[in-house]
Amino acid sequence: MRNKFILSIGLIIVVTVATFWGLLDNGFTNWDDNVYVTDNPLIHSFSWDNLKEILSTFYKNDYRFITVLLSFMAEYHFAALDPFLYHLDNLIIHILNTLLVFCLLWKLTGRLTASLVASLFFGVHPLQVETVAWVSERKGLLSGFFYLQSVILYLLYMEKPSGDGGGGGGGKGLYSLSVATFLLALLSKLTSVTLPAVLLLCDYLRGRPITLRSLKDKLPFFFLSGVFAVDTLFMYKDMNQLGSLIPLSASQNMLVTVRNLITYISKTLLPVNLSVIYPHSEQVSLLAAEFFIPVILLIIIIAVVFLTRKRTRLLVFSFLFFVVTLSPVIKIIPFASGGSTIADRYMYLPSIGLFLLVGTAFHHFYLWCREGEGNGRRAAAVVILALLVLTSSVLSMRRAEVWAGSVSLWQSVTETNPLHARAYMSLANSYSEEGLLEDAIVNHKRAISIDPELADAHLNLANTYYKLDRLEEAIKEYIASAQLKPGDGKVRYYLARTYSEVGLIDNAAEEYAVASELMPEDGDIHYNYGNVLAKLARYNEAIEEYRLAVSILEPWADLYNNMGIAYAGLGDIGAAAASFERALEIDPLSSEAVKNLSEAKRILEDRATE
Repeated sequence: MRNKFILSIGLIIVVTVATFWGLLDNGFTNWDDNVYVTDNPLIHSFSWDNLKEILSTFYKNDYRFITVLLSFMAEYHFAALDPFLYHLDNLIIHILNTLLVFCLLWKLTGRLTASLVASLFFGVHPLQVETVAWVSERKGLLSGFFYLQSVILYLLYMEKPSGDGGGGGGGKGLYSLSVATFLLALLSKLTSVTLPAVLLLCDYLRGRPITLRSLKDKLPFFFLSGVFAVDTLFMYKDMNQLGSLIPLSASQNMLVTVRNLITYISKTLLPVNLSVIYPHSEQVSLLAAEFFIPVILLIIIIAVVFLTRKRTRLLVFSFLFFVVTLSPVIKIIPFASGGSTIADRYMYLPSIGLFLLVGTAFHHFYLWCREGEGNGRRAAAVVILALLVLTSSVLSMRRAEVWAGSVSLWQSVTETNPLHARAYMSLANSYSEEGLLEDAIVNHKRAISIDPELADAHLNLANTYYKLDRLEEAIKEYIASAQLKPGDGKVRYYLARTYSEVGLIDNAAEEYAVASELMPEDGDIHYNYGNVLAKLARYNEAIEEYRLAVSILEPWADLYNNMGIAYAGLGDIGAAAASFERALEIDPLSSEAVKNLSEAKRILEDRATE
């Protein structure tokens, strides 16, 4: 048995590495990798201020996943923004998780073959690609790593004699480690809150009755789970992130939940047309096949599970493991954040339940094959398994290529969902980052043709036109974006800036006035508004805007030089000279400030001699 265990470990490692080795050549994407890694100043140095920020606050409207940011910080220290190390670490964690799945299932079932088969599919299934290939989904990998450890440590703790004849529950060190790793899982991703329920399922599978003693063992787990869940719910409530993507009644929301469950099962059995975004349904009704068929299928599945509950606990355990671990993300409580109710990454841990059923089915099939004469049927069983694993592996290799960069990622989404406007907008942004501005324009226009009210697409198209110095076209798109989002100060600022550059100064002043009201803490807006007001000879107003800019921004020579020019326009040469002098204190080499100060002093001298 020991040799079989070692061979199984080796096979898991070899197959998983072979499947995902190609992703080590991938780069970062603009889907959150910029937010959490490439443009995230918190990970760019091991400073006390950065550590304090990571340990004490929410980041980018997300859960405070401390372990994840610390891992990024360590990688940045050694490799800066070389994506190789980030992808290598993702792969290593996934391999470790796959081995932990193998150990957990073997401990729960005692069936080496079933555990091996389930682990192989966990390691190489296409649904896992998003979690492994996406650098920002380190959250799912690390939460899985600590989650699986916590469950295994708890099971080891339960196997230790308690010393009181209670039948297990000894080894307090193991128990403490289990609680500690659960805490680390929660600090990686909130979906780990399901672990206490999984511990109850493990008790059920092992035939351990639910007693006060068994519940007492889990109190620290339930306490931690409750604290983190309530904390995060309040956080989302404060940010107005509780709610649905579309208005749904309780019954409609349940239909979406059922549809999602069946979709995940079908994607596991037939992993085709995978995408990083799945569009949500605008019309939710039991009469629609999209929802009616899943309801019927789920009723059948529940009936089978219920009717077989006395013959085998494994089917009940596997199905409930799948449902319980998926429960935080199947929109039982809908969150307004995110553009989809379904995502491949959500299946990372829940897939274990389904793969355990696959492994168990193969285990019984192989036993049946062994009962036949000769080795033909056994060989056929192994060949069938090998083909299935190989097919899954090849599909994952191809899926990993999609994650090579931002352009390939969003191209795949538009191919799978050709009517998804935001996918075209993201593809356009990717082209823009690569400097392919004409391609960016084409895809922004596609996004707008699909959804004319997509304000961000109009804004991004306007910015692209601006980069190409096609200012008239930029103005048209800025206006369209401003009409759709009149409260967006940044759009009004960009529009004002472009009006100014084409010489429409009055229009620029109007837009700067709106932008300054919407974004009063933006010093650049006040500075540029002051410049426009000065051109209109509205010097008092210009000076006021310059003063506001000074109160917000670090001082620079041009700001004080322009303020001096405005004072000169009012005839206050003394104040003008003081501003020019301040400009030269900041930048003694400012030729314009030198010239203006010289002229101001000449005027003051002339006045003194009159």
